[in-house]
Amino acid sequence: MAKRASLKERRATDQQGLNAIFQNPTEEITEPENKVSDNKENFIKATYYLELDQITVLETIQLKQRKETGSKPDKSSLVREAISLLAEKYSQQ
Repeated sequence: MAKRASLKERRATDQQGLNAIFQNPTEEITEPENKVSDNKENFIKATYYLELDQITVLETIQLKQRKETGSKPDKSSLVREAISLLAEKYSQQ
């Protein structure tokens, strides 16, 4: 499934269309690039049930990372990191 275009991208596309209609009809309109990150193609969507306190911990870590780095990691990347740590723990036994 393709990622939705951001509002900024949609407005740019709309503006291109308006410019083509009202300003210079000979100007060629280019299609916006599909900016789906390459690494997301390697992922499989999965649904898991978590307890409320686990979700709270996940959101707390997310907010803490945002304060420290200025960018908020998505929950999927945090869950992937947690699973990697868990896999390391069990592979050492």
